[in-house]
Amino acid sequence: MTASLNIRVQDIDHCGIVAGICDEMNLVEQINRLLGTHSQEIISAGQVVKAMILNGLGFVSAPLYLFEKFFVGKATEHLLGEGIRPEHLNDDRLGRVLDKLYEAGLTEVFVTVALCAARKFGVKMDSLHLDSSSFHVDGDYINNATAEDAEAGGIEITYGYSRDHRPDLKQFILDLMCSGDGDIPLYLRVADGNESDSAIFATIIADFKRQWQIDALFVADAALYTEENLQQMKHLRWVSRVPATLTAAKMLLEDMPEVAFNDSAMPGYRIAPSCSEYGGVRQSWLVVESQARKEADLKQLEKRLIKKLSVAQSELRQLSNQEFACSKDALIAAQRLSSKLPLHQLANIQVKEVKKHTGRGRPSKDAAPTFYYQVDATLEPKEIAIA
Repeated sequence: MTASLNIRVQDIDHCGIVAGICDEMNLVEQINRLLGTHSQEIISAGQVVKAMILNGLGFVSAPLYLFEKFFVGKATEHLLGEGIRPEHLNDDRLGRVLDKLYEAGLTEVFVTVALCAARKFGVKMDSLHLDSSSFHVDGDYINNATAEDAEAGGIEITYGYSRDHRPDLKQFILDLMCSGDGDIPLYLRVADGNESDSAIFATIIADFKRQWQIDALFVADAALYTEENLQQMKHLRWVSRVPATLTAAKMLLEDMPEVAFNDSAMPGYRIAPSCSEYGGVRQSWLVVESQARKEADLKQLEKRLIKKLSVAQSELRQLSNQEFACSKDALIAAQRLSSKLPLHQLANIQVKEVKKHTGRGRPSKDAAPTFYYQVDATLEPKEIAIA
């Protein structure tokens, strides 16, 4: 008689790869060290966080109250640890761990784990790129927060500048700093939905540098470039785009001579260096000219000129057909139209006198004619406006 075999088949899917990476970077041990453990707990905080990552990177993630069902049929013990079953991942346990993460400071926990992982896998941190994004939410999200809640680090879900083009919905902001080597996230911060990048970017960079002592080049968009931010970053290395709306930038772009540009190492680009002390901080500016962008802009300008010329010609025809009681009124109307046109102006303006008989039929020899005045002019481009 042959003994029957009791075979149980469980899935791992891609979760095995994710779990292996978590183990290699000692994720569970780090979270347990930061949040603490208890001798009577079946599943530690580190294992819960690991389970959340597996769920979040699953093909179909599950909400909090269905979390344990995500692991039904999966080799939970193999993925998370001996003796751990799906029912141990209930919403009560998850909620308590989330509370601990909040109390410990989510940003601090994330940065600690991320930097350790970056060093483990040899990620270069020579340059760090900071940017933000918005995430809209559905529902009213009525704000009942008190001053104590704000001091404790709670965020306000509210209306703000929407990066995902949903200004009709409330949102929150996510600040993320990634390595230039592989775009690995090294810093994460959740903020109020109406927070301004220009008001917080320099503080984020200065705090990150002070806490973690990383000698990196910090890269951010034009939101970083304000006088106040430059003062905060006096002793840091940074790269940002200077807003073209600044008076100093406008003057530089207008006055930069052609001979100042040199070919760059990248084909299709020319560069022109310049010095600036904007905000009281000595810095190097670099004007970059893209040949492809220049050609595209010229084509766009040509289309715009053709369209504006058609509109200007129509308005000039209307003016030329208009009758004025005196030459002065005709000249004033011509000057008014010339100043109103955005990309063109009137040239060769002449006011002609036109004789007109008001009566019907052929006028008699002694009939006195009346006179009116019309404008005759041509169009020419406004060179300054087009430039």
